[in-house]
Amino acid sequence: MPKITSITKVEPTFADVRTWYEQNMGLDTIDLNDQEVYKHVYEDGHFPIIFQLTSKGAQNLFKKAKPKSIMDIAALTSIYRPGPLSGGVHNLWLRHEHEPFDWGHPLINETLSDSRGLLVFQEDVMNLAHKVGGFPMEKCDEIRRAIMKRSTSGGQAAKEKANELEDDFVKGAIEKGVPEATARKMYSQILFFAGYGFNLSHATAYAIDSFYCGWLFTHHPDEWLATYLESVSSDEDKALAVSQVKELGYKVMSLDVNYSSSKWVCIKEKKTFVPSFLSCKGVGAAAVAELMSLRPFDSLEHMLYNADGTWRFSKFNKRGFEALVKLRAFESLDCVGEGKLFKSYKGMHEVLMDGKIRHCKKNDPHIGMRTMYELARTVGQCDEWTKKELASFMLEITGAIDTVSLIDKAVFERLDAKGIKPINMCQEGAKDLYYFVCVRSLLKKTKAGKNYVCADTLGIGAKNVKINVWGANQDLVPFALYVAECERNDFGVSTRIHKCKEVTV
Repeated sequence: MPKITSITKVEPTFADVRTWYEQNMGLDTIDLNDQEVYKHVYEDGHFPIIFQLTSKGAQNLFKKAKPKSIMDIAALTSIYRPGPLSGGVHNLWLRHEHEPFDWGHPLINETLSDSRGLLVFQEDVMNLAHKVGGFPMEKCDEIRRAIMKRSTSGGQAAKEKANELEDDFVKGAIEKGVPEATARKMYSQILFFAGYGFNLSHATAYAIDSFYCGWLFTHHPDEWLATYLESVSSDEDKALAVSQVKELGYKVMSLDVNYSSSKWVCIKEKKTFVPSFLSCKGVGAAAVAELMSLRPFDSLEHMLYNADGTWRFSKFNKRGFEALVKLRAFESLDCVGEGKLFKSYKGMHEVLMDGKIRHCKKNDPHIGMRTMYELARTVGQCDEWTKKELASFMLEITGAIDTVSLIDKAVFERLDAKGIKPINMCQEGAKDLYYFVCVRSLLKKTKAGKNYVCADTLGIGAKNVKINVWGANQDLVPFALYVAECERNDFGVSTRIHKCKEVTV
């Protein structure tokens, strides 16, 4: 077996971070026109925790629009809001990518040339007021505020002020050669725009933040994704993050005593992410620090005992050790499996949780090691825990499980081939057959006194979906696979017990 080299990281100081930032990402050094970023993130559709782009709708718009500049990002994030979307501005933006919207007059077209002939920013109102309506520059922001107040909290006085401005705007536009009908149409669009107009400077700052995220992901993907995995806390967000990372071609391995750390880390040469020790209950910060200070471990014996046979750990206690055994975190030690020290992790648990292996005597400090080997040859050769038992441990210790760890992937593939979808694909108003694994369930009663079961379930991945099983008189079987006719409405996902069947796997 090759020698294990554990992952060690030296934490940077604030001065290190600032120096790196100034050399790589300062506004006077970063290339905001880096087309590799625009292509990799916004066009190809890779959005792991990219600022402003966590919703599917925004992602779809960006993939269609293919932004190529900070101003493009600013415009799209301004457009992707309820007001512009309801007004169809996003469709106009896509439609006029190569040929700006034509207002029928060159002066208006020129004024709005930077935004494809569309009203996107509040500053567009100010430019129109000045260049088309003839208002002096010092009055343009006053006009913007009056028009914006009209649609928000300005009351009747603001509405009257906005209407008064129309005649002044039209008069100024006619003097510049704009037909009255075109000028009035333009002003009506300004009033409509006032309901959703966004500030350009604000949008630009947001766009730069979004680009920075994209730049880090493009040029430092391992570090960006490790930070993403570290940042998520809820089980649902964690499942989404892991899923996105896998879709990008990475592997996500289980906890391991040689590779895990106090944070998520990436083994670059293997393109593999390793979860943090702190993701499991029972292993605290002091225990993690002790583990990391003593490794790499070449064998279980090397991990547990000093050269003189004494026990190595003081902070890493029995509870933490048991948690790591149940999570099978010793793969790098190559000590579990047929023909190895322990036949199974269950056998390893039976041996290592016996206090005798830690016992040391002054006249024979190696008694612990000898006891471990003796027990390994007997109780350590039992069969492995069942998948349901392993899933139960994972849920208990980490708070989340993955259905693939419970059910063979081939079973899911057969269900998919029959058109049966995972429960996390259940959409509102769609009654269809779905499969799920029951994690836990609770028998309840309706207000009318009728029994039903509220179940926490999993489809593909680790995203939890709650299902109400109407008419059920007993809990569902934990960690069993079910197929049911389900539907989603305002009250969540539901099925009836006679339409819910356990699948034998």
